[in-house]
Amino acid sequence: MFDKWEIDVQLDITAGCQRSCGDCVVSFNSPMFISRAKDFNGLMSQCSEEFFLGNLILGPTDVFASNQSVDYSDPAVLEIASHFKTVTLSTSLLGKKIDIINHAEKIGKLFTQQIKLSIPVDLREVDNKKYRDHIWEKINLFEEHLGRPLGTSSRKVYFIGNLPTKQDDIDPNIFDKFVKDWGVQLDIAINNGRKGIKDLKPVFDNAVEFFTNRIDKVNNFPGALMEEGRGIDLLFRNGELYYMPFYNERIGVLDNKFKLFKNQDWTLDNLIKDINSLMVESMEASQAHPECATCDLNSRCSLFLIPVLLNSLDIETCVQPKEVMKKHGSYNQAH
Repeated sequence: MFDKWEIDVQLDITAGCQRSCGDCVVSFNSPMFISRAKDFNGLMSQCSEEFFLGNLILGPTDVFASNQSVDYSDPAVLEIASHFKTVTLSTSLLGKKIDIINHAEKIGKLFTQQIKLSIPVDLREVDNKKYRDHIWEKINLFEEHLGRPLGTSSRKVYFIGNLPTKQDDIDPNIFDKFVKDWGVQLDIAINNGRKGIKDLKPVFDNAVEFFTNRIDKVNNFPGALMEEGRGIDLLFRNGELYYMPFYNERIGVLDNKFKLFKNQDWTLDNLIKDINSLMVESMEASQAHPECATCDLNSRCSLFLIPVLLNSLDIETCVQPKEVMKKHGSYNQAH
């Protein structure tokens, strides 16, 4: 089932943040630390024999502007990063130019991997040319002093907007505008799960409306919403490892239900065993759900653990923009 899948890992090293990005709900009050790094590195060494270790994402808040964090130059972070092809840094790039230059030069020397940036953007500023030009100026400045090209020719950066609970003031053409005016597809993140699984309910109550009302142009919608699958997404935070459900983007849910290795050694066999258990639970939940059981997208959503979330939140309706997904070619095959 898992042959040749990609593993991406979100490594939480930041908590406090000096920025106030739109609709951010990540807790600023829990200091980060790295424990069980030896167990995690041993696990990644085993996984590298069976999987492609793709992207290590450092965050979840701005790694250049956090108050309670592990520095990205920490030896434990560098050792973890050594397993992955790409390191993506979460940053708003709203600091001073000299700080951006210093970080870029430091990162260029510390990391040999491909570097990408994940940049939170305020969805309500989509038409603000000054804001847009400022961000791109900082991206180009960072790349210049990194000493090598950012990312790939097709994707240097990710622009990430937080899915808002209040949507009336979000442009109905926002996805189209990001492609045409910003030059990069907009991704939508859901961070509410870091506060606890119950905090996801207000988001899912409005998610269908948000996407359905704003996606009408082919190729100008979040690609991940339509893809058949991504692989395995894990969250490593303060010595705990979580499996991440996936709804347009990976969701960090700090809940015991998604925690891996509760009372086990950190081995590949136990990882697969725990993930298989979650998959079985998800498929069983989908069969018991009023809408999931007969839906054409059932296996896709089950793979991404959407039914587990719906069951935990007592949501009996579908949270996927099904008509949009079917129109633009999302199929039942999960992988």
